[in-house]
Amino acid sequence: MPNHPQDAERELLLYGVLLRCTAQDAGRQELNDLKLVIVKAQRNTSIDLVRMTNTTWTQEYGVPIPLSVPREKFTAVVTSETHWELGYAHKNLSERSDTAQYLLFDLEPTEDDGPKLSILFWLRDPVSTQMLHETDADTSELLRVWNWIPDEYPSKAEVLNSIGHRLLEKFKTTKNRVEIDESVNAYDQALGLLSVDDARFSGFLVDAAMAHRDRFGVYGDIEDINNAIDKGRILVAMCPDKEQLSYALGHLGGFLSERSDHTGGGDDLAQAIQLLQRAVDLIPEGRSDLPFWLGNLGSSLSRRFEQTGAFADLQQAIQCMKRALALFPDDHLDYPSALCELGMLFVHRFQRTQGLADLEQSIQLQQKAISLTSKSHMKLPSLLHNLGTTFLYRFERTGDLIDIGQSIQLEQQAVDLTPEGHADLPGHLNNLGNAFYRRFEQEGNLSDIGQSIRLQQQAVDLTPMGHPHLPTRLENLGNSFSSRFGSQEDPKDLEEAIRLQHMAVDLTPEGHALLPIMLTNLGGSLFRRFQQTGDLTDVELSIQFQKRALELYPEGHSHLLGCLSNLGASYLDRFSVTGKLTDVEHSIQFRQRAVDLSPEGHTSLPSLLTDLGQSFFARFTSIGRREDLLRTVACYRTSALSISGRPTDCLNSARKWALLSSKISESEVLEAYGRVIDLMTLVAGLENTPKRRHEILAELSGVSTKAAAAALSVNQPSKALEWLEAGRCIVWTQINNLRTPLDELQAIHPELTTRLTLLSRQLEDMGGRADLRKPRMDLPMHMQMSLETEAHNHVKLAREREKLLATIRNIPGFGSFLQPKVFAELMKGIPDDCVTVVINSDKSRSDALILFSTSVQPIVVPLDKFSYEKATNLADMLRQSLKFRGLRSRFSDEAHRDFRGMTIATKKSDVLQTVLHDMWTDLVEPILKRLPVEFQHSDGKCDLPHIRWCPTGPFAFLPIHAAGIYRTSGRGNSLAEFAISSYIPNLNILEKLGSPRQAINSNRGVLLVSQADTPGLPRIPFTNDEVERTSNELSRRGIRTATYKSEQATITVISGELEKLSCIHLACHASQDTENPLESAVHLYDGPLKLSEIMKKNLPNAELAFMSACQTSVGDEALPEEVVHLAAGMLTAGYRSVIATMWSIADNHAPDIAEDFYKCLLNDETGDDVVGLDITGSARALHMAVQALRRRLGASPEALSKWVPYVHFGI
Repeated sequence: MPNHPQDAERELLLYGVLLRCTAQDAGRQELNDLKLVIVKAQRNTSIDLVRMTNTTWTQEYGVPIPLSVPREKFTAVVTSETHWELGYAHKNLSERSDTAQYLLFDLEPTEDDGPKLSILFWLRDPVSTQMLHETDADTSELLRVWNWIPDEYPSKAEVLNSIGHRLLEKFKTTKNRVEIDESVNAYDQALGLLSVDDARFSGFLVDAAMAHRDRFGVYGDIEDINNAIDKGRILVAMCPDKEQLSYALGHLGGFLSERSDHTGGGDDLAQAIQLLQRAVDLIPEGRSDLPFWLGNLGSSLSRRFEQTGAFADLQQAIQCMKRALALFPDDHLDYPSALCELGMLFVHRFQRTQGLADLEQSIQLQQKAISLTSKSHMKLPSLLHNLGTTFLYRFERTGDLIDIGQSIQLEQQAVDLTPEGHADLPGHLNNLGNAFYRRFEQEGNLSDIGQSIRLQQQAVDLTPMGHPHLPTRLENLGNSFSSRFGSQEDPKDLEEAIRLQHMAVDLTPEGHALLPIMLTNLGGSLFRRFQQTGDLTDVELSIQFQKRALELYPEGHSHLLGCLSNLGASYLDRFSVTGKLTDVEHSIQFRQRAVDLSPEGHTSLPSLLTDLGQSFFARFTSIGRREDLLRTVACYRTSALSISGRPTDCLNSARKWALLSSKISESEVLEAYGRVIDLMTLVAGLENTPKRRHEILAELSGVSTKAAAAALSVNQPSKALEWLEAGRCIVWTQINNLRTPLDELQAIHPELTTRLTLLSRQLEDMGGRADLRKPRMDLPMHMQMSLETEAHNHVKLAREREKLLATIRNIPGFGSFLQPKVFAELMKGIPDDCVTVVINSDKSRSDALILFSTSVQPIVVPLDKFSYEKATNLADMLRQSLKFRGLRSRFSDEAHRDFRGMTIATKKSDVLQTVLHDMWTDLVEPILKRLPVEFQHSDGKCDLPHIRWCPTGPFAFLPIHAAGIYRTSGRGNSLAEFAISSYIPNLNILEKLGSPRQAINSNRGVLLVSQADTPGLPRIPFTNDEVERTSNELSRRGIRTATYKSEQATITVISGELEKLSCIHLACHASQDTENPLESAVHLYDGPLKLSEIMKKNLPNAELAFMSACQTSVGDEALPEEVVHLAAGMLTAGYRSVIATMWSIADNHAPDIAEDFYKCLLNDETGDDVVGLDITGSARALHMAVQALRRRLGASPEALSKWVPYVHFGI
């Protein structure tokens, strides 16, 4: 400790001294007339000690003695008449974290045979008169003091009471059960040392009772609260005046209220409210403890409301708590708890009235309470838990993902801060499980429902039989099992749900406010079992339980809507079995009532409207009344256009609306599908990882093509193209939008540009965060909390960007900023030098839409002979043929090469010829005939027209560029003889690809990578030959190259080289990850270089990516409209032109293709050399290289499989 003058001494009050000797020394003569001398710098303090017993002495005066003692050297000496010094002690108080309340130490004897003495000092701070550093003293030291003091010491009761207080305060910091147990023992022993008529008895009685109550609050032992109540009754019986009686009544009322919360006893609660009301009535205005007792009364009234649902109790509780808050000073210790209590009362009122303002006010109050509470406060976990519950209720009301994320984070913090064995832990676990359950209901994440069941099972296991909250926890666990059944359809989950929910209902007394909720949920699970088994008994019971619940719900209850809708569902399903029209009438009646009772803006309203529409449609299909059809469509339309519901619910309604609208009107069809397309991007929003967005979109596969088909059916081809662009390649478009140059906005609003750029970069980085959909139940809580925080921040960033975009779109001239493009804007990206053909494929019709840069409207070519079904069959035939032949990776022609347990078949097949033939006659030739361009046979010339194909659905898996009739002898017809072909994932990409790059000379060049012997993968020896021949061709033309082979080509090296050169040529293995396309990769010597890593690079000068590897343009069958392959990813990463493959390529032919490609690329159409590396001729160069290989190999099925897989993407 620094030796500052002001720190040299410390002012203390000496409240007591106790000196002891051993029994053997008690008769020694020198122990008569003892004095204690405390040595100080200026003047010593001498204190006469009075002998109490043979072995104990105490200070003579009962008033505290002021001391000014040195910090560095506190010296005490015991003297007598015959001996100046019998013993002494030197203590450095600075080593004790300042002065402790009790100082107990042995004295050093001045003579070898001197008496053995020990001494206890009882000290307090004269300023605060509070015990000093109550949590600093070691527990063992306090227990030593306790055991050291003899029973006959007059102040032992006070010392024990004081030790009890210090141990209790220490427990609040350490959460060590030993301390609270010893605290209770100390209080009880202190009380036992006093007679009932002792003036200190009532105060000690309250202290002991409160200690038992505190231990009950932590560990839930019923004997503790019973003990507290017994002491409270004694206190009430012995209070002589109103002031003391009000304290006694308040304490006893509080104890009874807490016991009722544990046992569910209504008598306890009624008595508690009566006692607390008497206490409040006895307290005069202005007394400092009035707000405390008002708060307790409000809490008890709230408990009774939760049990009985009596709304008058809730209103009175709110009034009590408001009055208490008005009386509390802001710095009062109980002020944060009162804020939280009032906040939770507003939550209860919201549950009854659905007033969103109550929730908003509740959140404000609770957030203020937490801000005023220290991080180490015992009540902090409960405050966090309550606020988390409130956010959960707001999420259920509004569907805002930010709220559910906030709820989970707060509940996780509450669980993390609550020690094992704490009475509140089961409740915190239960509510955290509820939050995961609600998020599962919203997003369908199986990891969430797994978490929910695990946490709620823990809560049930920790809740003793007879606990009033056990039914609720059983009910919640049952709900989670029932919900998981709805996703996984495991009958065991449903049986467990029904068992748990039955138990909950059986354990809940009649009249309990939660009973109707439990009956509703049990009815819902029985209804689900009926849907699985068809057993009418289950649906009968379901209706019975839900009708009983309906009778018990008070008007305005938040669960009433769900009960009405579920009851309508039960009647509707019974109608589907019995055909009784009265059942469908009842279904409509209950669901209509649910809709009518829904407050404006309620998140459940769209789903309730959808349910009502379903009931109307069932009646329409039964009796054919058109009015029911119109009502069905009206319900679906209102639901779809809602701005308050969950996007998934609105999208579900919009799809139903679109399907039925064709029966109503043409304009209705367009409006419906327009809403469908708008909602798709909302459902797969940027708040999700790319992987999750693809999972969502896989469930919506074919929606955009169906919308386009609907538009074409009403002669709206431009609208069809707009919808295809808005509803396809959504994830790639989102990534491109995050990278869109903002030059025009920068010129007008640089501050908005800066903010949008930052948010876009952060969101792109967030795309690579850990996937919360993976099981994480075994992770430590702090790691789970970290993942949730990351996910929550992701959602917040996405919402912030949405708000910023809304602000930008309000600026004149920026109304369509980063919005899906209309037809006229799409046409700006169509280049002048080629034809663009979009092929839309739907089960109802297939069409080709032909575009030129000058098109006012697309030319529509109905593909009557090439239906969706035919395209699917041909794609399946081709896929199976390739699988049979083992064409899955780049391979050498070594005999019997084994790859993934599959040997290449040598048997020839005509499947590929059949596919190519049918595509020519029924797909490509009809399109060519409609083109206003004269196509002539090329005879090997390279000045052919250029077609860019944009296929959808199963067409995306067909080699359209190679369509033709191939004969081993004689002349056939093929598209390659009439035109050069390229592919694009969508039209939007054209504008980006068409923008010329300002590549500086230092960037122009080709990065060459060869991996002939990649560890763990099949050998492909011709890659070295390919790269060497390519390098020679480029070097001969003066093109800079950088070549890396085998162990030279590591992830770090190649990743670093990407930004240095404008082109890359990869001769290696590649792999496609269809579950997470950004994890698709090219395989280097030390591992995969993932697309996600490539996309993180700044590649403003990227030009050409030649991917001489396997399957780099093969999409996912489940996601044909998202074009999830490496080639599309490289376009998104910034490359303008990509050479890729549809299936495996022959290793020995790859060098020829590569060499011929670069020869043609570096020559103009006359065969003369060109200056530099112009990648705009990439499609022509690949066409010429492939045709050269075709001429060498011939037209056999085996030969076709060697050259057909090569494809060009981009410009």
